[in-house]
Amino acid sequence: MASSASEDLQEIADALRQKSSEYINLQIKINKTKVMRISRDTGRSLRGVVNWRNLQNVDEFSYLGSVVTIDERCTSEIRRKIAISKKAFTRNAL
Repeated sequence: MASSASEDLQEIADALRQKSSEYINLQIKINKTKVMRISRDTGRSLRGVVNWRNLQNVDEFSYLGSVVTIDERCTSEIRRKIAISKKAFTRNAL
């Protein structure tokens, strides 16, 4: 889910929770659900609530094999891919 405002994100999360449980009996796992505010202004965080429980804010997470960070920079992703490449290269070189 993505939104430019915290309130809009809360509305989307509430609608998702309601519709998913209503139509396909899908429950949102609160302990696995995280929120992240992506911005170069890293001083603020989001407040997300599902089933009256606060969601954990994170600084980075892996999405489809790539690391997304709070500051929109890709340096940690580049370092991670270089490390994976080095490991594969040294394993094949031996």
